[in-house]
Amino acid sequence: MNEQEADKQLKALFREVAGYQAPQGMEQRILQAVAAIPGAVPTIEKPLLPGWAWLITGLLTAATVALGLFTRPSPAPWSLKLLPEGLLDELFGSPWLAMALASVALLLALNTWLNGRLATHRVH
Repeated sequence: MNEQEADKQLKALFREVAGYQAPQGMEQRILQAVAAIPGAVPTIEKPLLPGWAWLITGLLTAATVALGLFTRPSPAPWSLKLLPEGLLDELFGSPWLAMALASVALLLALNTWLNGRLATHRVH
């Protein structure tokens, strides 16, 4: 059977059943059956990053900032001399570190935004 013959048979079948009507009350029975199906219950999923990961990230960020502030050579009495001179200028002047910190900030912001949006739209 080729495609044209299959089309002819399908058209003939549609012409044959075109006059049939659904039994009385069928629509009502279908709607009652659908209404009896339990609805989906929305669930709140776990965040992409747990709270402890945020805490560790915050502590590491604070430690990085503190390291940059307190170990730079300066005449201030509170500056520490923990690292050799010039090392921090190379480290904090690096575009790699700047992009890594920007990426972390962007990913954490995206995580927070997605958690808020997905929690309100996800249904299981």
